[in-house]
This record gives sequence, structure tokens and C-alpha cells, in this order.
Amino acid sequence: GCEETGNQGLDGDPGQVQDKDRDYYKTGKHSGYYDYDLTIKRATDGSTYEIDVSSDVYKDCVRGAKYPACGKKGS
Repeated sequence: GCEETGNQGLDGDPGQVQDKDRDYYKTGKHSGYYDYDLTIKRATDGSTYEIDVSSDVYKDCVRGAKYPACGKKGS
């Protein structure tokens, strides 16, 4: 079937990408990782929430894009 499995971070309510940002966390002198966040405006009531996503989803989901459809391009 076309079951979507292991789609990390695509479990929020559907809506529109309102904002996005990434933070860099240092884990050592020369190492670290980025934390990618999207701010989603819910289609239902217009409220917003933040969700952690992978770097791929972060790249694909530009401001104004429909979520979660924008994050499923690569799968």
C-alpha cells in the first residue's frame, strides 16, 4: 500500500507554513547539529504551533506552503 511510515515531524495539524527557523547547538568544540522548526498556522482555527522537522522538510516547506504536503515531496 501507500502507507507513510517513518515520516519524522509530519504529524502536526494541517495548515500553512507561517515561519521557519533553525538553531545551531554545539555538542563539542567542532561538532554540533541544527534544530529545524516550522511555525504552522492551523487551517482549522488560524492558531499557530511549532514543530520540529528534518532538514529535508525544512528545505521543502517554504513560507506560505501547505503543510504537511510540502514535506512529502522527497518520500
